[in-house]
Amino acid sequence: MILAALAAIAFADLDLDGKIADLLPTSSEQKWLGIPWRLDLNQARADAAREGKPLLLWIMNGHPMGCT
Repeated sequence: MILAALAAIAFADLDLDGKIADLLPTSSEQKWLGIPWRLDLNQARADAAREGKPLLLWIMNGHPMGCT
């Protein structure tokens, strides 16, 4: 009970937008979104060869959440 009261006092000055902003990823944490991902392997190979860039293959077997 006392801990809940202390927590309420500690966070009383933060508004909801501030709390949400603390949880959202920063722009530097979202740089991977700027990568031009390709779903077509042939197109990706052609683009990599044309631009002289390496090709990353993300290959997996099974359920993406590890549920089998």
